[in-house]
Amino acid sequence: MNNAIRLKPGREKSMLNRHPWIFSGGIQSVVGSPEPGEVVEIQSSVGQRLGSAFYNAHSQISLRVITDAPAGPLDRTFWMHRLDQCLSRRSRVRQTTNAFRVVFGESDGFPGLVIDVLADIVVVQLSSLGVEGLREIIQDWIVLNFNPAAIIERSESSSLRAEGMNPRQELWWGTTSGAVEINEGSLRYLADPVQGQKTGFFIDQRDNRRRVAELGSKSLLNLFSYSGGFTVPAALNGASTVSVDSSEPALALVHENLTLNGLELASHETIADDVFEFLRQHSAQYEMVIVDPPAFVKRRTDVDKAARAYKDVNRLALKRVLPGGYMLTCSCSQFVDWTLFRQILFAAGVESGRDVQVVGQFTQPEDHPVSLYFPEGEYLKTALLRVF
Repeated sequence: MNNAIRLKPGREKSMLNRHPWIFSGGIQSVVGSPEPGEVVEIQSSVGQRLGSAFYNAHSQISLRVITDAPAGPLDRTFWMHRLDQCLSRRSRVRQTTNAFRVVFGESDGFPGLVIDVLADIVVVQLSSLGVEGLREIIQDWIVLNFNPAAIIERSESSSLRAEGMNPRQELWWGTTSGAVEINEGSLRYLADPVQGQKTGFFIDQRDNRRRVAELGSKSLLNLFSYSGGFTVPAALNGASTVSVDSSEPALALVHENLTLNGLELASHETIADDVFEFLRQHSAQYEMVIVDPPAFVKRRTDVDKAARAYKDVNRLALKRVLPGGYMLTCSCSQFVDWTLFRQILFAAGVESGRDVQVVGQFTQPEDHPVSLYFPEGEYLKTALLRVF
């Protein structure tokens, strides 16, 4: 490894604290002529070797750390072994579902890489030039371990351009034809890895779907319902349901998923509407209300505006909970931390005029782990509220 990046004095602190990002402002000098996405050695201001990273001079996050240990070549064997480690850590999750995340970016030692399995389809997201250079290795490993019907790349984030990358959707391997059936224990869903949101299904809400089932409420309002992930377990436990989403194709999937699980549609209403407008125009109350909006904030500069939107939807939703009922509310943005989320819920509670207790706080399931040294990886925050 001939190319190296030397850090400014004191800027090795984040590296010593095992954080996987080093920003452009921390770089003192560049040794050699590394190309964007190339692996480089990281050095302290006095030339001490600190580790290895993907380098991208065009990104604010100029160094994405791969390892902080002296190592041999970061070759095919190295990356295959690291992928094997990721898969072995999912052994418990795989016992109960065929829809899970195999690799979760920095938390799994792969900066900018996500791999999701949906039955016999594998969906890959690349968000750094470094892992883009590993495409052949990633594909070979997936084929070897999963023998998939198809591998689909869905690298579609708006943040890609900051990395010098273009959003794209591409078939890497095999063929695919629409939705596939996945399972979570006894629950069955249709997931669309090509047209569906994110990588085809919100697999990160698996634990929360179980919680909704365990509460056993008799009526449920599912806001931003998408394909009915929360509707199905509530319905299977005897609840009548109302699912609200602005997308009619998503609501069609709600019907299909209810039918797939042997449920009659008579007690399960779907409403195509803007959620904010629906909440302002309807006054019915329910034993359980789900608030799982899309990420209102995708850039740090949008936090204030997004916080107001989160407060408004939670304020309106709290009024739709029957006294003694529950509201499960989520934020899926890394820029809304727990402190801000609690402040938002506090303001929503005050303005709703309801008495509210926090009875549970949850994060992502274990196949979406959060490295202790990379808190940015904790994007999903969920609060279970009891409302009086």
